[in-house]
Amino acid sequence: MDAIALGPLLLALDRLPGLLAIVVLVILAERLDRRFPGLGRWGWQTVVIAVLAGRLGHALPHFEAYAQAPWTVLYFWQPGYTPWSALIAAIGWTAWRWRQRPHAEDTTAPAPTMTGARRRAWLCLTVATCTAGVTWGLLPTPPQGEPLPALSLKTLEGAPVQLTDLHQDKPMVVNLWATWCPPCRREMPLLAQYDQRDDVTLVLINQGESLVAIEHYLQHEELQFRHLLQDPQQQGLATFNTPGLPTTLFYNSQGTLVDRQIGELTPARLAQFLQEYRVTD
Repeated sequence: MDAIALGPLLLALDRLPGLLAIVVLVILAERLDRRFPGLGRWGWQTVVIAVLAGRLGHALPHFEAYAQAPWTVLYFWQPGYTPWSALIAAIGWTAWRWRQRPHAEDTTAPAPTMTGARRRAWLCLTVATCTAGVTWGLLPTPPQGEPLPALSLKTLEGAPVQLTDLHQDKPMVVNLWATWCPPCRREMPLLAQYDQRDDVTLVLINQGESLVAIEHYLQHEELQFRHLLQDPQQQGLATFNTPGLPTTLFYNSQGTLVDRQIGELTPARLAQFLQEYRVTD
């Protein structure tokens, strides 16, 4: 399993190391703030700087993918962070913060106190980084290498179809979604753009909803897809062993699973997949 369902929320496990690092850093810094004033503020500042740097470290190499909607870089709830850029920014900020302003609340504090605060800051950052590293090492490996399943579905017109029938010897993206799912709805315009491309097969499988609900949503949003299928019994959730929606599965041109994502898609994620697995003439 690569995600945890928390009621209506879905937490991808690859975000857990970063979240735990943030919690550990803030708790340690706040607890030490009474003895070393300024550590609490430094902890929160470090979190903000690291998150921004991690997000930019992911977005800048994929600038073209974000060009049409650059403000989505600020959608911090979406996946897409570079751990190394976040860590480098946190280290750089900590070095500058405690060298230039060793004691934010009292610059006349005795040298031993300032030195102690500086050491505790580095200790907090080290513990938080180690927490993230250990957690990452304990995460299960996402499923890979599985063939495209012969899942029995039906079109919006009611015609039966098997998922394997849609494979066309090119990369394939399979998306499980529902109209009641906010992240699913947010990623629909992005998926509609990629549905127009000829170098990828995009298949959307609605989970458990009526034809009326699906068609009403598509008409209201003015969306059209070449391969939008119904799965009234929600076989997709069981077949792909996913805890919730949205779930996106990436298959190469041979129909082999190479990656999957739990949660909302980003332009960079789709662009990265096609760049790596695009079939060249």
